Amino acid sequence: MKFALTTWKGKISPVLDTASRVVVIKTDNNSGVNRSELDIYDFRLIRKCEKIISLKVDVLICGAVSNWLSSMLSSSGIDIICGITGNTEEIADAYLNGTLMEAEFFMPGYNKKYRP
Repeated sequence: MKFALTTWKGKISPVLDTASRVVVIKTDNNSGVNRSELDIYDFRLIRKCEKIISLKVDVLICGAVSNWLSSMLSSSGIDIICGITGNTEEIADAYLNGTLMEAEFFMPGYNKKYRP
């Protein structure tokens, strides 16, 4: 499995559309966890979208995201989990442990029923 988290100063970036860094985590039952951090900064959303798609991740975890970017990434086969906030390491662990969808990880006022 390969997933990504947008990051800013050790926390999930509040808005995917303006995020400049992404942590990519690849898990493998035999070799454990491989982690890298990459620059996805670009003024144009289409280029940012292309950069994220090129990472070939299955899941992208982020804060808020525009409908356009969410649609483009989803149509490329990336499952987006948005409305998430908190420390990047804690969020990664919660995702790996299957506890990410608990209320403590959601942005204030976010309702997971309306997840795009």
